Amino acid sequence: MKSKIIIIFILLTATFSTLLTGCQKKVEEKMAEKIIEDATGAEVDISGDTTTIKTEKGETKIGENQKWPKDKMGDLPELKANITMVMEDYDKEKDINLGMVYFDSLKKDDAEKYLGYIKELKYESFFEVFNDDGFIYSGKNEDGAEVVFSYTDDGGTGSLSYTDNQFMFVENPYDSNSSGDSPLSEDVDMTDDVPWPEEFFDDIPEIEGKITQVSSGSPQDKFVYIEYVTKENALDYLNQLKEIGFIDSPSESLSGSYINYEASNEDGDYIVFDWSDSEYATISLLKGE
Repeated sequence: MKSKIIIIFILLTATFSTLLTGCQKKVEEKMAEKIIEDATGAEVDISGDTTTIKTEKGETKIGENQKWPKDKMGDLPELKANITMVMEDYDKEKDINLGMVYFDSLKKDDAEKYLGYIKELKYESFFEVFNDDGFIYSGKNEDGAEVVFSYTDDGGTGSLSYTDNQFMFVENPYDSNSSGDSPLSEDVDMTDDVPWPEEFFDDIPEIEGKITQVSSGSPQDKFVYIEYVTKENALDYLNQLKEIGFIDSPSESLSGSYINYEASNEDGDYIVFDWSDSEYATISLLKGE
């Protein structure tokens, strides 16, 4: 429940902070900070139009025109767009540092130019999907650093992530058997780090695996990271998405190592489902207006 509560309060405080002035605004900000801190255990600061949330694993800033997190984005050039969220995360046990930004108001030509910069920096593609509305590009350089750049022409929105270690798509640490199941060792804790955002996803089912992160760039979208997802479960989940109506303008890519499926439903909701043989999956849902 903590994940749902924090998202709700972030959106509320970001909205109300623009309507308040002077002392009243300061009082309301402190009240909102206290509520979020009590509900989540995170350290919260609301200053002007920016909400900052700090945990033991990193920091998230939400608000218009956020600064480019240069020290977390490796050799990537600054993205000239309206950055609405900055996430800086790290995992000491896995030695992973992650920088991620959500943005809007990026022109299609500028997005394509930036993708060109990524390729010039030798982030070789290992997964990519392009259509009339946008693209997803995942690349890795010879040092193992990885980039994932997604863009949609609707509002010029998208996200860009960088990690200096193998994170999104790594070599499978398990020897898969013929049934597609993974011999997970008994010491793997499969308890979700954060809960499935059930209220936002409505009737969309939860996939079997371990949810490690849920993020949001706006009230209309959610991005879910899941580990320990077998290929068998991924294929089953793809079929479930089709059965519940995500069949409009579909884009499907299947191989031995990767699965990607994108489609809309009759309500205009748009879903993107990705899986790799690292047993890592992501689900992105953009609600229709």
